[in-house]
Amino acid sequence: RARPLLVAKEEREELERKLNSLRFRSILDGAYPRNTALRNINPIDKRFSKEVFDQLEELKEDNPVKKHYFDGHIFRSKSELIVAQFLKSLGLEYKYEVIVKVGEQVYYVDFAVYCPETGRFFFIEHLGMMSKDSYRMKNFAKITNYILNGYIEGLDVLFIFEHGDDRFSADAICGKILGVIAAQARQLSEASVL
Repeated sequence: RARPLLVAKEEREELERKLNSLRFRSILDGAYPRNTALRNINPIDKRFSKEVFDQLEELKEDNPVKKHYFDGHIFRSKSELIVAQFLKSLGLEYKYEVIVKVGEQVYYVDFAVYCPETGRFFFIEHLGMMSKDSYRMKNFAKITNYILNGYIEGLDVLFIFEHGDDRFSADAICGKILGVIAAQARQLSEASVL
């Protein structure tokens, strides 16, 4: 048993040596010191607190065009239904189609997801028709607005893209959601060290 662990450790060390030997590694580290961006972020950002999450209002649509029922919600698409099922399977609290003001714009954000382990929430924007030019342009403007107003993609907001040609990957979406939670947890642990 000890042998496989030793082999795995040696493989990790070899990989780290290879990464450190990359020509551009020192340039990247100099331009973007590791974890600097995370250190400048307040881990207890009040915009993403449980109190704010609890106050978010869900849009209640009387007659949605598409009806996919799950967990007391009516979802507009099967893809959003799959996202909700995954969130529920993780035991994460979520709200669907919440009304949020970002800068001067009001959006109906697909999901607000609260993670009790990190004590904060994040938004998920499912962009499901990216193969259509007008939809894509409108949503590029939305993404830009989030960024210009201080939202960090992968920490505060997650954009899920679907191109309408059956390339929706539930596994990829699940990985992205877990990535946001891991990023939040890492941010908290690094902030507690500082």
